[in-house]
Amino acid sequence: FTRIMTLCIAISLFIYLTFSLTSYAAFSTDDNGPASNIISSYPKTGAPFILARFLYVFLVLFSYPLQTFPGRTSFTSLINYACPQMAARFPRAIYNGLTALLLLFTW
Repeated sequence: FTRIMTLCIAISLFIYLTFSLTSYAAFSTDDNGPASNIISSYPKTGAPFILARFLYVFLVLFSYPLQTFPGRTSFTSLINYACPQMAARFPRAIYNGLTALLLLFTW
């Protein structure tokens, strides 16, 4: 199991590094590096670029909940461990409070 996890992490690292370095090289046109808004770096015309813009926005839109859900679950587990009486008494308030804090601090 450990070897499989190590292999998966190594493959993911390779894919992320390859994508990030090639994107940086493709959009870095001057000494300042790429533009701060990656969407504005794409050309304005052409079906592949319009599709790439749409898919990038789709990725950002749906990756946010996938990243915040495990964070909220981890914080909820920590609260359950540290203060079990409070967690049993106010589960909905803790859930809503953690959701609000995650949205506030990650905005």
